[in-house]
Amino acid sequence: MALYNFDVAVFVEAHALKHGLDEAEIEYAWNHLVATKLRFDGSMPPRWIGLGSLPDGRMVQMVASESGFGDWYVFHAMTPPTKTFLRELGIDARKRK
Repeated sequence: MALYNFDVAVFVEAHALKHGLDEAEIEYAWNHLVATKLRFDGSMPPRWIGLGSLPDGRMVQMVASESGFGDWYVFHAMTPPTKTFLRELGIDARKRK
């Protein structure tokens, strides 16, 4: 029996919907991250970037901030991820021959 419940919420801000993904897709992708990194850009609260996957195989680039209580606020989400975003995560996006 667990003494604590560590459920965290993912809140999708309206701005994150502008690239055509819906709230359920963004929540799914955030809960299925394959790579994350803290962005050291001086933002307060700090911003995290994440690459998540959808059930259909698409990859989603996201930017979010964490509340002081562990909840996440995703304010940017789009697919496919840009080469610049993948490079920031340390993923080589070049096509291999």
